Amino acid sequence: MGKQAALDYLSQVAPKLLTSKHVDAARTASTVTVRVRAHVSTILGFGSFTVDESAAGPVERFVAPGQGPG
Repeated sequence: MGKQAALDYLSQVAPKLLTSKHVDAARTASTVTVRVRAHVSTILGFGSFTVDESAAGPVERFVAPGQGPG
């Protein structure tokens, strides 16, 4: 769901501007990291370029009452 959802989102928001889209996702027990790379088509004759961005954050998990810290 994660990788495909990211690719679907990119296709919706910039269907012709972004090409060669690639999404990587990695998850550990506590962190998830997503990296997105895409080729940006020519904009007003200024040439084209590649964007490469990543984001990381904590994985949410359910902790039963009385089982968590504190």
